[in-house]
Amino acid sequence: MPDRYVRLLHRFLETHAADPRHLEEELALDRRDDAARRLHRMKGAAATLGLQAIASEAADLEALLRQSPDGPADAHALHERTDHLAALLLALGQVVSGPGSSQGT
Repeated sequence: MPDRYVRLLHRFLETHAADPRHLEEELALDRRDDAARRLHRMKGAAATLGLQAIASEAADLEALLRQSPDGPADAHALHERTDHLAALLLALGQVVSGPGSSQGT
């Protein structure tokens, strides 16, 4: 991967790696608007970098939250999707920091 792109991926991870944990906290506190905004930012950044799986998962989670802005969305589905998003971010981190990468996290 070109060095500039790798640096952008590292910055993306620095900015968003903890987002699944923050999402869980926001959902536990019923701060759904904050969670939706966090997902929207992640979706845009991921799409800009060509990280389609992450952008798609963030978009799906955002849509799930916005489907029922005043009522509870399916809590199980939200937690399951958040876990999947965390796994995608972890996998990206492993690829970016793996053998042959030009920069560590």
